[in-house]
Amino acid sequence: MRAWLKTVNLIMKRTLLVLVSVLLSAVLLELFLRVYNPTRSTTRGDRIVLSTNQKWQVSSPPNSLLDSEVLHVKNNIGFRGEDYHEAGDPLRVFTIGGSTTENTYLTEGKTWSDVLLEKLQGNFRNIWLNNAGFSGHSTFAHKIMVQDHVRQYGPDVLVFLIGMNDVHRDDLNVDQLRIYQPAVWPLARHSELAALLLNISRGFRAERRNLTHDTGGLQENWIIDWEVSPDDFAWAIPFTERLLPGYRDRLSELVEVAQESGTAVVLVTQPVLYGEGIDDRTGLDLAKIHINGGQDGKTAWNVLQMYNAVTREVARDKSVHLIDLSQILPKSSYYFYDTMHFTNEGAQEVADILYRGVCDYMSSRFSNYLISEC
Repeated sequence: MRAWLKTVNLIMKRTLLVLVSVLLSAVLLELFLRVYNPTRSTTRGDRIVLSTNQKWQVSSPPNSLLDSEVLHVKNNIGFRGEDYHEAGDPLRVFTIGGSTTENTYLTEGKTWSDVLLEKLQGNFRNIWLNNAGFSGHSTFAHKIMVQDHVRQYGPDVLVFLIGMNDVHRDDLNVDQLRIYQPAVWPLARHSELAALLLNISRGFRAERRNLTHDTGGLQENWIIDWEVSPDDFAWAIPFTERLLPGYRDRLSELVEVAQESGTAVVLVTQPVLYGEGIDDRTGLDLAKIHINGGQDGKTAWNVLQMYNAVTREVARDKSVHLIDLSQILPKSSYYFYDTMHFTNEGAQEVADILYRGVCDYMSSRFSNYLISEC
């Protein structure tokens, strides 16, 4: 009996020691992250936290279609672009979206937002444009971004490139997100460690949904090596149809929030590399690109187009200006360094398309800033 009690007592002591060690390690890590957090995360629970006056270098692999060294800068209000100043009454424009708007691997001056601004400066005096795109942000996050951050700067025009980060998402409202992450969600608002763990979890989920970066460019090993049966992915269309009403509601609410102070809204549909056709750079079949989740490029494109169709419908119903980029931008690996993110050349082409689509629209809305016809 004494031997049994001694064993139990030893186990309890060791368990307590482990618990104290874990707690102490967590406290020390929390203190370290409060002093120095290298992750540059923009989310803490259900809140967006912007880092201001930040600058860092990003390197691309030697075989990449991108610059070998990329400079990424966040300005005095936490966005890409020139610093914000209250004086001067400029024509204020924000581009908002996920990673295809932020352009993480494009250096300063080469993002499509930068190129678009350069083009518009030939037509509008005193125009100021900031890139408020952030990797992983969906319509859920765009609404928070507008409400908590962008709106305070009195935007005149908001350009939304949207859709990709909403695909296959059935958790994009506050109540559902709290169900998915019940323990970490409220704690992540106040704890750097909890926020880091939550963001790591979100990163793994993004990787499973093929929303990460592959900067090496389209390669032959991206192509599936099996025959695709229509029955294999018969679930994709009805599953997507079930999610579209939620996307429509979120996008409608986003437009309404953006328009509250008379801001002009432009919706842009999401283009990707995969779909129908042969790539003009590699000769590879874009319908057979393997997309994470087991889909082929053709099926994944059909799913994305269902979301783009909702974007078109909301633009029509809300009388919002639409640029159907998904239908205009050619599918070419000269323009995409992976399945969705733009190369330097792609960003230039995107800016050209958006300029043609938005310049006349802005001229009719902001003729007092106009210095040259589009």
